[in-house]
Amino acid sequence: MPSQNKMLRWLDKLNNRLKEDLERDRIPVSEASKSIIVYCNTTPDYMVPSVWGAAPSVLGEVREEPAPQKPGLKGRFTKLFKRRGSRS
Repeated sequence: MPSQNKMLRWLDKLNNRLKEDLERDRIPVSEASKSIIVYCNTTPDYMVPSVWGAAPSVLGEVREEPAPQKPGLKGRFTKLFKRRGSRS
């Protein structure tokens, strides 16, 4: 008897979940695909500068050139990375 009650509760929960799935709005795949294509063609992706150009500065932020490194640091880092197995 207890196993039948468990099974009945499980089936009832499953039935409710399936009903919720049926109530969910759906659109055809072709419509969803068109929507994705429009989004990709109209939303700039600045990680692809060859297509969209450089990213505009945010809130008037001025981009600064990176600070020059002290002489000799580059050699130390490349030696360190070569020791760790870098193949450069």
